[in-house]
Amino acid sequence: MTEQANYNTLSYLDRLYYSTGGVMGLGIRGVALLALGLAVLVSGCGGGGGTGGTTLSYSVVVLPETNPGNSDALFVDSTGGIIGSTANAAAPDGYAFCQWDSSTSLPHELGIPVDTYSVHPPSGPHKMPYYIDSNGQLVNLLTGAVATPPAELFPEVLAVNSSGVCALRCYPDGAYADPKAAVWDGDGDIKILDVPADCEGGTEAGAINGLGQVAGVGFDHEYAVVKIIIWNSDGSVARTFPPPTDYNPAAALALNDAGTVVVGSPFSAWSRNCSAAATIGVRGKVTHLAMPEYEVEIVAINNRGQVLGNDFLYPIVWSPNGRALQLPSPEPMTSIDPPVFEFICRATDINDEGVIVGMAQDQRPMRVFPVKWAMSR
Repeated sequence: MTEQANYNTLSYLDRLYYSTGGVMGLGIRGVALLALGLAVLVSGCGGGGGTGGTTLSYSVVVLPETNPGNSDALFVDSTGGIIGSTANAAAPDGYAFCQWDSSTSLPHELGIPVDTYSVHPPSGPHKMPYYIDSNGQLVNLLTGAVATPPAELFPEVLAVNSSGVCALRCYPDGAYADPKAAVWDGDGDIKILDVPADCEGGTEAGAINGLGQVAGVGFDHEYAVVKIIIWNSDGSVARTFPPPTDYNPAAALALNDAGTVVVGSPFSAWSRNCSAAATIGVRGKVTHLAMPEYEVEIVAINNRGQVLGNDFLYPIVWSPNGRALQLPSPEPMTSIDPPVFEFICRATDINDEGVIVGMAQDQRPMRVFPVKWAMSR
C-alpha cells in the first residue's frame, strides 16, 4: 500500500497525530503501543518549570463526557472555554465538534462535523474558534461560516489567528515557482508579504499572532533557510534573525503577541517534530529549550512566553527561561468498565493563563478522554 493509502485507513485520532509529523508515520496508536514498552526518562530538561525563580506545577482533570472515552479537547480560549471533538454517528466521519462551558459540565455539540482528512489538524497554528479543513477552507466553529481564499495564487493556509486572519503559502509567479509568504483576512484579496533582498529562494510563513504579525523563514537560491523573518501586519518586514547554529533546516513554528517566535529544527519539511527548539525575543535573544531524549512536537506559545509541546508519552510546557516541566497524567479511572490504569497524553493548546487542553489515551481498549491541565504554585 502507498503511504497515502495507509493514511486513509487511519482513525481520526491516528490522522490527527500522523498529520503533525507522528514518529515514522506510526500514528498515535502505534506510537502509544511502542511507548508502553519503553522506559523514557526526561534528560537535560532541568528541574521544575518555574518563572523567575518560582516553581510551577500543574493539576489535571478529565472533562465530563456523555459517553466516556470518545472525546478530546482541542482548543482553549482566553476565558477558559474549550472546544473539542466527540463521537457522533450521524457525522460523515464519525466525529463532530463540541464545546465545554466549564470543567464540570457536559459538552454540547456545535453541529459541525470534524473533517478527518484535514492536512492541518486543529492544534498549534489554529486558534479558537477557527479551523482549517482539508480543502483549505476557513471554518468558524461557533457560527459554521466557511470562507475559501482566492485560488489564482495557489494558496495553502498554514496558520490562523483568533480573528480569522490566515498566514498562507502562495505561488504568485506560478505553481512551480518559489513560494511567498502571504496573509488573507478571510474575506478579501491575498496580500503577499515583503521579501528581503537576500531571500532569492522565496519565503514561507509558519505562524501568525493575535496582532496579525507573521513569523516565517526566507530561503536562498538553494532553498536553504537563511533568515527567520517577522512581518508586521501591513506586510512589511519588522526584523530578521539568522537561524540558530546547527538548525538545519529551521522553521518558525509559533509567535506570540510580544513578538517572541519559537524556532525549531524539524525532521522534515512542514513537520512540527523537532530535535531542537528555541525562542527568539524581539531583540534577538535566543533561549534554547531544554529537550528530552527524543524529539518533540512544538504546539504553541502563549503571551506569557510559555511554550507547549509533546514528547512520545507526555506533554511538556517550557517556561520563558527554557526550563521544561512534564505535565501529569490523570489518575487511574476505576469507576468505569473496563477501568483505566495508565494513560498516554498529548496536549493541543494553551491559553494566556497557562491553561492547557488535550487528550489522554487508554490502550486497552482504545479510548480517548478530554483533559485539561491548570497551573498552580
